[in-house]
Amino acid sequence: MKKIFLYISLLLIYIPISGINNDSLFSVWNNSSENDSSRLKAIQMLISQKYMLTNPDSTILLANNMYDL
Repeated sequence: MKKIFLYISLLLIYIPISGINNDSLFSVWNNSSENDSSRLKAIQMLISQKYMLTNPDSTILLANNMYDL
């Protein structure tokens, strides 16, 4: 029963995230007029959605950019 609850909760978390446009997240990250917290949230979502599993080198590079900011 606990496993079913875990799978359902992970599915419900993943569904809203999958509808976000990656290009818009990257444009928020590149927009220096945005506040820092918005930029960091955008790049964090971009890393977790697009680069984490497919391109770990880009994940490390973007995480270092987050740290520098």
